[in-house]
Amino acid sequence: MIKDETRATPEIAEALRLELGQPAYHSLIVHSENEIPVQLEDRFVNPAAAPGYLDQDFTSITPNSFLSSITPWTDAEHEIEAVLPAVWEARLLAISRADPCLMIRRRTFAGERVVTDSAAADPRRPLSPGKPPARRPKLTKG
Repeated sequence: MIKDETRATPEIAEALRLELGQPAYHSLIVHSENEIPVQLEDRFVNPAAAPGYLDQDFTSITPNSFLSSITPWTDAEHEIEAVLPAVWEARLLAISRADPCLMIRRRTFAGERVVTDSAAADPRRPLSPGKPPARRPKLTKG
């Protein structure tokens, strides 16, 4: 887990509606189930919307739970796509670069203020090792 304060690059400034170089909070968290990585969350946060964000223990509360408790969002934008992970993402998720991931990009708002801009990479695999994915019913024409 990484939590730090950074300066808004052009991309971060645009996403969070900050001025170039203004402070922005950043967290990078690998969520696991039974010690298996199931999601890589890369999140940038507007400090004005979430004071105390970097002081939180995200092993006992999720960033989303904390943010919702102090600044409930009113609107959200979502983009969803299938991607192949970058080298660093595959390493953190303990998967191959050839393993597809579902990438969910989300930007949340409280009124007109942008609260967060995040990207979550979810590897497409069964959650239990050795257990095949659930079967899907077969539809037949007839």
